[in-house]
Amino acid sequence: MTTKPQALAILDIGKTNVKLSLLDQQGRTLAEQRMPNTIVREGLYPHHDTERIWNWLLVTLKSMGEVARITALVPVTHGATAALVDDEGLVLPVLDYEFELPSEQVRGYAKLRPHFGESCSPDLPAGLNLGRQLYWLAQTFPEQFRRTRYILTYPQYWAWLFVCWPD
Repeated sequence: MTTKPQALAILDIGKTNVKLSLLDQQGRTLAEQRMPNTIVREGLYPHHDTERIWNWLLVTLKSMGEVARITALVPVTHGATAALVDDEGLVLPVLDYEFELPSEQVRGYAKLRPHFGESCSPDLPAGLNLGRQLYWLAQTFPEQFRRTRYILTYPQYWAWLFVCWPD
């Protein structure tokens, strides 16, 4: 009887691609699959297609489970992305950080934003400052923002799905 090797599943969500890799205990790649990462342009605002990624991830993990015994899932993602969730799931779609926020909201956030000397974070364009995104979401969708129980960074969101998904 052959036993499957133990492996880590690394979920790497980049701006252009989503990749799932299986790494054995020595760090060797046992399997790898990719799919394009797309932004949904319809709806409230441009956002990440989290449902498509989730469905792909479940199917891909199942097939990779035939290669190795997966002992952990490690999500890594691009930065400046957050998910607002309550006990039922996403409260709002996960905003694309390249979305150009309205100038009046940018000005409103600028009044609240700490200087670089205090935050050590430069003032970046579009939604590349997570605080600017959250400010815009709170101002634009106050009811949904109030319903938010957790503000999760993008890697935390994917881990949360596996631990807390209300299925």
